[in-house]
Amino acid sequence: MYLTGYIASENIKFGVFNPTTQKIVYKRTPDLSKDFDLEKMLLDFLDGYKGYLQSLDEKLKPANGGIIQYTVIAAGGPTGGEKLTISHLGSNITIKVEDIGKAMKRSNSNYSSRVSLLNDFESLGYGILFCDDNGFPKSDFRAINGTLKDMGRERDDKIITQRYLDKQKKYKSLILGPDKGLGMAGVPYGVEWNGLPYIETSEGGHGTFSPEWEDAVNLVQYIQKVQSNEDFLSHRGIQEIYNYFLFEKEYSPNYKLSYREIIANAFGGNDNPAVSTVRFICEAVGALCGNMANIFNCNQSIFLWSETLQEIRLPFLKHHFQRRFSARPRHGETIGKLPVLLIDNNEFPLYGCAYYAVKKDRGTPPTEENFSPVPPTPPFPETLLNPEEENESES
Repeated sequence: MYLTGYIASENIKFGVFNPTTQKIVYKRTPDLSKDFDLEKMLLDFLDGYKGYLQSLDEKLKPANGGIIQYTVIAAGGPTGGEKLTISHLGSNITIKVEDIGKAMKRSNSNYSSRVSLLNDFESLGYGILFCDDNGFPKSDFRAINGTLKDMGRERDDKIITQRYLDKQKKYKSLILGPDKGLGMAGVPYGVEWNGLPYIETSEGGHGTFSPEWEDAVNLVQYIQKVQSNEDFLSHRGIQEIYNYFLFEKEYSPNYKLSYREIIANAFGGNDNPAVSTVRFICEAVGALCGNMANIFNCNQSIFLWSETLQEIRLPFLKHHFQRRFSARPRHGETIGKLPVLLIDNNEFPLYGCAYYAVKKDRGTPPTEENFSPVPPTPPFPETLLNPEEENESES
């Protein structure tokens, strides 16, 4: 059994993954109204897990008694191997491998103290690989561009990706999502680093925001300073954009409304600035995805991980996303054919942590001969340029 965890700014989840059934058999979301105490949260979770095991019929109990063999926890922030610092509910929290290992042993001396920490978008990338190996459940995704069937072939309630149908071609997917911040990662299928699948995490959210349409140009002029993609595609960004549209209507500023209230107002009343704000977010995410598809040479699928986008009505999100997604100076037609999927399963990163744990447990450990401290230059998929365009650019 593997203990998996996902810690975000406003969201914490734990789950126990059974590698035999390939399912999370026990899960819990800790109470966030109390002070952040990871050790106590883990111990409470493991107490609940013990109760779950005791409640099982003898025939259903795991062969090894449900012993935790490995713990993998993902959180928003750069990993430093033995520790990870995140911003959680306004406070900086440091998570240490050593502390988690001690909590595991304190709960049950038979539990392993082996622990790994992942970046949150690294875990999401591994979640894509988990689904790629096991099929993408149709109920876990909603199509924003294209359809699920564009990914491959339908089999029962899952989609088997095109990568397995055409093994000669190199494929690459992309995952990104605006919430408190803006994270993203590339998934170059088949690339490994030190015996594990390689996830290409990126700081692309901190790239300079590029205004591509009239509202975007006017917003940047209103702010009067260079802004990053994350400055707008984030919770604080939604508030900033909303106040810009209030200014346009000559209304008084209002920074008290949360991003959730702004989205709710867009669909629940006569708040025109809120409607304009949500439309802007949908278009900006579409433009960003189109640009990142070019930068990352994405040719499989784009996945969106965002509780913010989940709260926007799907027809509205699709319409305004698609207005900007393929509106590229070049390769717009190719980009427009990429399926873009909103992840609806909030346990998705837990499956990514489980996938990492399985690969780490069963893979070939790095040795002096095959260990590389620097990530490889992945064999990215073929460029989006066709041969004729490549020749033109060279000349």
